Amino acid sequence: MNNDDEMKFKISTKAIEHLGVRNYSTLPIALAELVANCWDADATKVSIDIDVEKRYVIIEDDGVGMTKEILRTRFLNIGEDRREAEENTATSLGRLPMGRKGIGKLAMFAIADTVEIATIAEDYKQAFRLDYRLLKTEGHEKYKVPILYKGKDGGQGTMGYPSSRTGTRCRLFNLKKKMTARTIEQVQYQLARRFGLLPCKTNEFTISINGNECDLAKHSYLKGLDYIRWYGGEIDRVRSHLQGDIKSDNLGKQCINSEEIRGWIGFVRKRSELGSSKGISIFVRGKMAKEDITRSLDKSGHSIHYIVGQINFDYLDDNSMPDLATTGREDFYADDEDADDKRLKELVDYIRVQMNEIEKVWIHR
Repeated sequence: MNNDDEMKFKISTKAIEHLGVRNYSTLPIALAELVANCWDADATKVSIDIDVEKRYVIIEDDGVGMTKEILRTRFLNIGEDRREAEENTATSLGRLPMGRKGIGKLAMFAIADTVEIATIAEDYKQAFRLDYRLLKTEGHEKYKVPILYKGKDGGQGTMGYPSSRTGTRCRLFNLKKKMTARTIEQVQYQLARRFGLLPCKTNEFTISINGNECDLAKHSYLKGLDYIRWYGGEIDRVRSHLQGDIKSDNLGKQCINSEEIRGWIGFVRKRSELGSSKGISIFVRGKMAKEDITRSLDKSGHSIHYIVGQINFDYLDDNSMPDLATTGREDFYADDEDADDKRLKELVDYIRVQMNEIEKVWIHR
């Protein structure tokens, strides 16, 4: 192999432990971070194959794939901020990238010790392996990324390239956690929830697991809603999945300091219909950023156990503002009372007002 083909993984194993292995504590959270990379690559379909008996996970997307330049400067260079590296932060499909810190790819080492990746870009095809145990043994300065095959397919017994014209296939094996059939059910629900996936005619992004599409409409809390309050343009996407003639209020376009807020908040008829979905989730750029913001409201009372919702507020991840998200992008750092940046506090205050109004509807239902 000539020096031009050589690839190096630029990160220490201690950093992988702290930013990857320990940061993504469960399989759904780790997979959600990898799926976010598929979104950023303009994928429209993500297929996940989980084999419980053979103990491997394969993630394949039909995105733009990775060129040699992207592999070297971005994928293998941990901490590279895509939004700083590119003047135009929107993708070719007009998407706002979900990633920011450049460490989400480390989620793969929270799942497995060995990862094989095959990618096809417009003018580039390559497959390579990342071995965490070998990386720990040799150290990141000496470790060279093994190239499995380049250009042509690797042949029988290899993972092979993605089936689409461009895209990326990632196989994770030597898994760190035990998986069961129940694991697959949990991942399917959690990915549907973390990306707010509902089937509709204009779906531009779908995720399937073992051939079954992730779909929030299959879960009871949408059908169990007794009241819903709309904010912005979320009505058509959600309304077709509701059951019965439920009471609703449409507040139209809503803003916090001129920044649009979209989504819905409602309550269910029976507390049992919420399952693990209770509370109001905050979404940023199409992905759940905080599972339940009601814990920040200091509210008590019976009604809070019946409330559920999904609020989208992209301003929390504005490129021109400080990054509020924690390392794993599953929560926000608490506002500093003395800081000028009050985005999270303003959102909490807005939702508190909405909760108080919705609580009155719940009491008189």
